Amino acid sequence: MIKLSQTGLLIGLLMTLVSLIAGFYLMFNEMDQWAKYCFMSVPVGFMLVFVSLVSIVMFSPSQSEDN
Repeated sequence: MIKLSQTGLLIGLLMTLVSLIAGFYLMFNEMDQWAKYCFMSVPVGFMLVFVSLVSIVMFSPSQSEDN
């Protein structure tokens, strides 16, 4: 489960960064319709990062279980 969460974290980070960069690039090149779609996908990537980070914290072994 932790491997899946780590993969989701990386996908979410890439999705957020690529969408932001592409959105601003398209906006400054006067392709506003496409820029809107890129900017709308940024919150989805951020939510994927947040959910993955929470699941990593929840499913990782705690210090007390190691003893």
